[in-house]
Amino acid sequence: MDKRKARILYILGIAVFASLLIFTKLFYVQVLASEKYSDESLSNRLQNVEVTPNRGIIYDRNNEAMAVSVEKMSVYITPSVIKEAKGRDQIVSDIVKYLHMTKKEVNDIIDNSSSDFAWLKRQCDKSDAEKLQKKDYVGIGFTTEYSREYPNDEEMCHVLGFSGLDNQGLAGIELQYDDVLAGTPGRLVIEYDKLGNAIPQSIRESIPASEGQNVHLTLDSTVQYYVETALAEAQKEQDAKAMTSIVMDVETGEILAMANIPDYDPNSYGDYEPEDWSNLAISKLYEPGSPFKSLSTSMYLEEDVAEPETEFYCPGYVMIGNDRFQDWDYPEGDGLQTLKHAVEQSCNVTQAECVSKLGINRFYNYLDGFGMTKKTGVDLPSESSPLLIDKDNAVDIDLAASAIGQGNAYNALQVITAFSAVVNGGKLMKPQVVSKITDSKNNVVEETEPEVVRQVISKETSDEMIDILEGVVEEGLGTPAAVEGYRVGGKTGTAEIAENGTYGKNNYILSFMGFAPVDHPKYACLVVVDSPASGGNSGTLAGGIFSEIMSNVLNYYQVPQTEAPSEDNDNVTEATSGEYTTVPDLNLPMSAEEARQAMVDAGLSVEDMTTGDQLVAYLPAAGTKVAKGSTVEFYSISAGDDSVTLPDFEGKTIKDVDMILDGLGLDSKLSGSGLAYRQEPAAGTVVTAGTQVKVWFAGTTERANIEKETRKLEEASNSDNTSKQEKSKSDASSNNSETQ
Repeated sequence: MDKRKARILYILGIAVFASLLIFTKLFYVQVLASEKYSDESLSNRLQNVEVTPNRGIIYDRNNEAMAVSVEKMSVYITPSVIKEAKGRDQIVSDIVKYLHMTKKEVNDIIDNSSSDFAWLKRQCDKSDAEKLQKKDYVGIGFTTEYSREYPNDEEMCHVLGFSGLDNQGLAGIELQYDDVLAGTPGRLVIEYDKLGNAIPQSIRESIPASEGQNVHLTLDSTVQYYVETALAEAQKEQDAKAMTSIVMDVETGEILAMANIPDYDPNSYGDYEPEDWSNLAISKLYEPGSPFKSLSTSMYLEEDVAEPETEFYCPGYVMIGNDRFQDWDYPEGDGLQTLKHAVEQSCNVTQAECVSKLGINRFYNYLDGFGMTKKTGVDLPSESSPLLIDKDNAVDIDLAASAIGQGNAYNALQVITAFSAVVNGGKLMKPQVVSKITDSKNNVVEETEPEVVRQVISKETSDEMIDILEGVVEEGLGTPAAVEGYRVGGKTGTAEIAENGTYGKNNYILSFMGFAPVDHPKYACLVVVDSPASGGNSGTLAGGIFSEIMSNVLNYYQVPQTEAPSEDNDNVTEATSGEYTTVPDLNLPMSAEEARQAMVDAGLSVEDMTTGDQLVAYLPAAGTKVAKGSTVEFYSISAGDDSVTLPDFEGKTIKDVDMILDGLGLDSKLSGSGLAYRQEPAAGTVVTAGTQVKVWFAGTTERANIEKETRKLEEASNSDNTSKQEKSKSDASSNNSETQ
C-alpha cells in the first residue's frame, strides 16, 4: 500500500472515530441524559418568586386592630437584561424617580447581583410601583407583598413587638405567636426568554399564600392608654431611668395593660436602640422592697405566727447575730404597735421578728407557692427567671432581708401575679395576654380559659390582708394612692439598688402595688419607678401614678363608687357589692323613656348626654358586663327636629364616636388612632342633620406632644399679650407725662 492510500485510510479512520464520538455524545445528550439537560435548561429560564402571605391581625380585647398587614408591591429585576438594555440610563432614571432610590443603589443591584434574579425594592408604596409598572420595561417584575403596620404607633409596643421585612416575628407577640400569625408563603414560578420576556403559554406555577390566623389579646387599648399617659406625664417631671406598670384582673389573671418607659415605635423599630425593645415588665429583675411585705405578712397570718392585732415593739432596729437590722426611719422607732399598724407604717423590725418565727423552710415553701421561684410562664418571649438567695446557704440576716423584699430579685409580672393571689381569695392565677385565636373568617381556633395554678393562702387570710392593705392607704404611708370615691388598698415600696455587691444610698426603685375595689377586689396595678431624678418617695410618686391609673380604670369599667347615690335621682339604682349585670340589647331607635326603664330594670343608672325623646345610641354597648349601679350614657334626638347639640367626644374611642355620630344622623370624618382629643364643631354646638363632624384621635406619645405644643402656644400667646399690655401701659404713661 502506497503512502497516499495509507494517509487516506488514516484520515478516514480519524473522521470515523470523531463521528462516532459526536454520535455517542449526541445520543447521550438527546436520549440518555435528555431529561437532565432539559431540566437544567428550564431551570436557567425559570424565576421562582416567594409570595409573602397576609399576616394575621393582632386585636385588643375589644377587637380594635393593634397590628395589621397592608398590601404593598415589591419590585424585582433580571439583572442581565437591564445590563444589556439600550435604554439602561432611562430605565435607571425612572426607577430612581418612582421608587425613591439613588442611582448608586440601583446600579449596584444591577451590576453586582450574583444571579439573574434580584430584588430591586421590597414593600414599596403601591401607587409608586404602579407608576413604574406602566412603563412596561423588559426585565422588571412586580409581585404583591404585605407590610406590617401598627396603627397606634408606640401604644402597647413591648407586648406587640414587631416583625421584619420577610414576615418573620422578631419580638413580643409577633415572635411568640409567629407560627400562628405568619401563614404559609405562596410561590410564583415564571419562565422567561433571554431578553427577560415571559414566554407565552410557558410553564408557570402559582401557589397562593395562606393568610395567618388572628391573635386576640386580653389587653384593653383604653386601659393601656391610661397607663402609658400616666407614665409619660410622670416621666416629664421625674426623668427616671425606667418605669413599668401592669394592670391585671385579679380574678382571671388577664393582663389589661403592660407598659414601660423607654418605649419605641414598632413601625420604625430600627431607629431605636435594641435595649428600648425590651419588655422590662418581664425581662428586668428588681428587688421589690416593701410591697413584698404583703406576701410575707400573709405567710405569718396563714401559719398563725401572728394575728393582725398581735403587738410588737419597734425600737428602730433589731440585732440579728452581729448585724444591726434597721427600720427605714432609723434611729426613730415605731414603739408598741400591732402587726396591722406595722404593715401600714412599713416597719422592718416587725417583719424580721415574724419571719424568724416562720423559719426559712416555710418561707421558701411559700415563695414557691406564690410562684416566686420560677418564671410565670406568660405567653411572651424573654421572661427572666428570678434570682434568689440559695436556701441552703442563707443565714438569719438573709431571711430578714428577703421578708422585706431585699436580696431576692423578681420580674414585675411575678410580683403583681403573687400580689393578686393575696387579695383574690388566695388563688394564684396564671397570667395571660392572649384570650383566643381566630381564623380569617372569625371562627375561634383556640380559646384560653383562666387557669388556677394553686391555692396559696386561705380566703380568711386573704380577707385579713385586704383589710390590712386598705389601712396602708387610709392611715399609713400610702395615702397619696387613694382614689376619690373608692376604697382601695396597697403597699408602698422603696428599695435600695445593689451596685457591685453593695446598696447605694442615693439610688432607689420606688414602687406601689395596689388593688380596688376593697369590697370585691377586681383590678390590681403595679407601678415601678427606677431611679427618679427627683428622688421623692414611693407613696407620693409611685402612689400618685397608681391613683391616676386606678381612678381611670374604675370609671372606665363603670365600677360603682363607694358613696351612696343621690336620693333625688330616680334613675340611679344603688350598687350592690360584688354584683354584675349586662347592658340590655335595645332595638334602636326607641322611646327614651322606655329605654330608661329598661336600664333601671337591669340595675343601671342613666346619664343624658343629649336631649330628646328618641334614643339613638348608648354606651357601654349592648352585652357589656358591668357592675350593678353603673351609669349608661344616653344619646337622644327629638322626633321631627333636625337639629342636635353636639356632645363632648374627648377620651372616647373611634368605634364609640362613629356609633354616636351615626345614631345622631351626622356625617363623620375621623382621623388618627387612640382616643379623641379634638372635635369640630366644638361640643355644645347646635348642628343640623347631615352636618360633617371632624374628630381627631391620638395615642399616648402623640397626645403628649400635642398637649406640649398647645401649652407652648398658649404660653407664647400669653407672653405676647403681656408684652402688648406692658407696651400699652408704657405708652399711656408716656402720654400722661407729655400731658403733664
